[in-house]
Amino acid sequence: MMKKQLAVVMSAAVLAAGGWGWAGSSAHAAANTYAVTVPVHGEEASQQSVTYADVFVSNWLASLPDRVSGLYSPEQDVYEGLLAGGASIAAAAGVASSTIISDLTAIFTKDAQNEVAYGYLTEQEAADAAKQLDSLLPKLIDQAWTGYDAAAAALNPGREALNNRLSQLVQLTSGISGVSTADLRAALQSGQSLLDASGLEEADLTAYLLSGLNQELDRLVNANRLTQAEASGLASEAALDVAKLVNTKGYDAAENKWMDTYAQSIIQTRLNSIVRLAVIYADADYADVTGALAAGQSLQAATGMDAGVLVGYLQADVDKALDAAWMSGALSSPKLQEWKAEAQKQLLAAVTANSYATAAEAAPDIVKESLRSVVGQAASNMGVEAAALRSQLDGGTTLAAAADVSVDELASTLYSSVAAYIDQAVNNGWLKQEAAASTKEAAYAELLAVVDQAGYAGEVDTDAYLQERTDRIVNDAAVVTGVPAAQILEGLAQGRSLAAAAQTDAATLFKGLMKQTNKEVNLLAATGSLSSQDADSVKADYSAMLLEALNPAAQK
Repeated sequence: MMKKQLAVVMSAAVLAAGGWGWAGSSAHAAANTYAVTVPVHGEEASQQSVTYADVFVSNWLASLPDRVSGLYSPEQDVYEGLLAGGASIAAAAGVASSTIISDLTAIFTKDAQNEVAYGYLTEQEAADAAKQLDSLLPKLIDQAWTGYDAAAAALNPGREALNNRLSQLVQLTSGISGVSTADLRAALQSGQSLLDASGLEEADLTAYLLSGLNQELDRLVNANRLTQAEASGLASEAALDVAKLVNTKGYDAAENKWMDTYAQSIIQTRLNSIVRLAVIYADADYADVTGALAAGQSLQAATGMDAGVLVGYLQADVDKALDAAWMSGALSSPKLQEWKAEAQKQLLAAVTANSYATAAEAAPDIVKESLRSVVGQAASNMGVEAAALRSQLDGGTTLAAAADVSVDELASTLYSSVAAYIDQAVNNGWLKQEAAASTKEAAYAELLAVVDQAGYAGEVDTDAYLQERTDRIVNDAAVVTGVPAAQILEGLAQGRSLAAAAQTDAATLFKGLMKQTNKEVNLLAATGSLSSQDADSVKADYSAMLLEALNPAAQK
């Protein structure tokens, strides 16, 4: 596989419940699209790919002591004490290894079948997971228990902890010095060092900045996530980095690829509301203004305001938000000035463009995406397995015939999820509001043809699908963690890792994302949109991409 660039487009929420793919809470939706490019070294990364079967087994085995305790109810204090002293699980429980293995295997088999029933695992993946268990369980039961999390072993928590600490130096310095972040950043902007601006002794400041990291490194060593040698190396690296950074005159937030993305999202939020804001500033009638826009006028003409004056009002609001981003470390000083100038350009273009924010042509890609779930949705409505419906379609029947309803009736039933997807695409920023109506019309016309097409397959292009999944990785992280995607983006712009920005750890985020993606790929395979071979390929490529996204490089 050649090296390639995958564009990561981060939107503020994900697909609506009932639509295809990730079902997210609309409470986290915002009409912003965030785009940035990250490198994916396919050949190298694919060697690190971890399947969801691996994740499932790893999660299951991680709680072996609790599972055994729940089965055999040993004296808890004695049991925990023996484990802490280096006894095996079997010895600590006082139960024969063969009995434990037999009982646990039976439980695992039921749990794996539940995963199959919910679509997270295929039957083959469940069989592969069972083979892993058969190989691992005897060793883990009969040796000293030191924990087990093979899926997390592919991640680099020590480097992540170091990078996250370095990204928060100004905020941490504010906390110990009592100097506000605003005053610290102003002093830095004037050419002072962080040490000078804090008023602290260097030894006190650096000790404080390093203490939290050293505690985290110790925790990772105790949890067997790092070796002592790895932790010591990172601690030494951190000491050198912190000593250099606190003495850097004019220290500024390290620029990263997310800063531009975050700044554009701030501007886009204002552009999404520009007509409403212009009406307020002009003290005009909203219906009159939107009518004038529909008739082909510009926003300045529709409101009767001078373009420069209107942009000035709008710019003040954007500048305030950009200043706040700089204050939080989500923009460097040069980026702040760059994006204030860019905001002025975009705002001026918006207020002088004719017919701004009026009806636009349909978006073919969104139409295609909105229809991707129709076979699965039809199967759900019919109360049959997706694979069973796929078999009928392969026999030459149509969706309408299989459902024993008219084409119009089935299309009308399925349209609700199609429309919900398009509405969510607008909320996420994947589709402009002015294109929503035409996109829905196009989708419904296509839907009528789909439900009346014999043997409809709805094939998915694997490259396009993987790109789409990659494009929405932060939206997916928002669903898994419940943290709004806009908030995750701000954390990324501040230099934090994806997991830290999503307020979780990388292992938990990786496992959650793998689980949900495996489920949707399995559904695409079950409905015939992906072949089994293509589904396996997509899963492996997604896993490799995800590991690379979650494994940070050293900061430069």
